[in-house]
Amino acid sequence: MSKFITTVTSLTFSNIDFLHKNDLVMISNCFPFLEELDLGNPKIVFNVAEKAMLLKLPKLRKVILSGHHYAYGSLLFHMCKNCEFLQEVVMSNNYCIPDKDIASAIRERPGLKSISFTRMTFGNHCLESLASLMGLACLDLSYTCISDKLLSSVAEKGHRIRRLVLQGCLGYTYGGIYNLLSKCQFIQYLDLQNANFMSDGNVIELSSFLGDLVSINISNCASITHLTLFALLRSCAKLADVKMEYTSIGKMSVENSYTFMYFGVYPQLKSPRLAHNIWLKDEDINMLAFVFPNIQLLDLSCCNHISKEGIGQVLRKSSKIRHLNVAYCSRLKQVRMNFKVATLVVLNLSKTGIYDRSLYMISTSCFALLHLDLGYCYNVTEKGVMKVVENCKQLREINLQGCRKMVADIVDSMVLIRPSLRKITAPPCFCCTNSERKLFLHHGCLVC
Repeated sequence: MSKFITTVTSLTFSNIDFLHKNDLVMISNCFPFLEELDLGNPKIVFNVAEKAMLLKLPKLRKVILSGHHYAYGSLLFHMCKNCEFLQEVVMSNNYCIPDKDIASAIRERPGLKSISFTRMTFGNHCLESLASLMGLACLDLSYTCISDKLLSSVAEKGHRIRRLVLQGCLGYTYGGIYNLLSKCQFIQYLDLQNANFMSDGNVIELSSFLGDLVSINISNCASITHLTLFALLRSCAKLADVKMEYTSIGKMSVENSYTFMYFGVYPQLKSPRLAHNIWLKDEDINMLAFVFPNIQLLDLSCCNHISKEGIGQVLRKSSKIRHLNVAYCSRLKQVRMNFKVATLVVLNLSKTGIYDRSLYMISTSCFALLHLDLGYCYNVTEKGVMKVVENCKQLREINLQGCRKMVADIVDSMVLIRPSLRKITAPPCFCCTNSERKLFLHHGCLVC
C-alpha cells in the first residue's frame, strides 16, 4: 500500500486485536509523512514501547494512544521527544501509566497545544507539567478527578484556552472554575456537564467572562433553569449551540408569554439541545421558538409534556429548522401541520405514538426530508410509510425497526419506488436473504 500511496498523512489503526512492537516501526517506515496517527484501544499490546525510540515520524502533529494498558509511558515519551511538530495528544483509559511518566513526556514537548487525558488519575507531577505548557489552547480532562489547585495553576499561566472540557470531572468546585474562567476569557467551547454544584447565580456570574463562547454543555446540572440560558445569551453574542439536558428548564411556572418575551430575541442561537427536561411544556417551547427565530436543530427528546400543539407551533415559527428530535415524547400521538416545512431534513419520531395520519401530513409538508426515524412507532403501517416514500423524493434513510404493523414486502417496494434511498432499517417482519441484500446494494441501498 505504501508503495502506491506515498503521501498518506492520516492513519487510523484503532480497535485492532493485536498491536506488536514491530508494527510501529513498520508504520513509521512506510508512512513518513504522517501528521495524524490513531493507535487507540488495541485489545492486546506486545511491548510496543520497546521500539518506540525507533519511530521516525517527523511531521506528526496528532497522536491518539487511548486504552494502552501497560505500566510505562515510554511510547508517549519518545513521541513527545522525537516528533518536533507534535501539538495534540489524546489518551483515555490509560489507568496503569504512572503520573510521573506522563509528566515527563509532556515536559519534552512544551509546545503542545491540545491535551485530552480522560478517565485518568492526576497527581502533582501532571499538575506541574500541564501548567508549564506555553501555548495550551485545548484541555480535555473528562471523567478525571481534578482539583481547584490544578485549575488555578492553569489559570495563573494565562493560557489562551479555546476549548475546555470538564465533563464528569470530580474534585473541583465553583471556586476553581471561577478562578480559571476569570483569567482565561477566550473560551469558545465549554463543557461542564455533571457540575452539580452549579446554580443559576453561578452561571450568571461566569457568563461575564465568556464573550467568545460559541458552544456550551451544562447538562446534568439539576438546579439551573431558563434564567441560565438567557443569561448566557445576553452575555455571549456568538453562542450558537447550547446543550442543557437533565436540567430544570420549565420547572419555574410561566404565567404568560411576557415572562419569556421580557428576555428579548436572540438570533445567534442555532442549536438548543433540551432533551430530558421533564418539566418543559408546550407553552415553554412555543415561547422559545419566538425568542430564538433562527433555530436549525432542536432536540426535545424525552420531554414527556410536549404534545402535537407544541410541535406544530415550533415547526410553524421556526422557518429555518433542519433537524427536529422528539423521540420518546410519550404524549405525542399526532403531528399536526397544514403548512410547508421546506427546510426540515432530519426528523426523529422514534418511540412516539404517532399514527399514519401524521405521516400523511409529514409527506406533504416536509417534502425535503432526507432522514426519517420511526423506530418502535407501533401504530404506523405500510400505508403511511409509503406516502412518505412517494412524496419525499430526496429521502435517503428511514428506520422502521420495531414497527410491527408493517407487511413483509414493504422494503422491496421502497427500494423500487424511491431510488434516492441509501439505508433502510427493516421492520421485524422482514427477512432478507443474501440474494436480496445484493440486489438492494445494486440499487445503492443498504438494508439492515
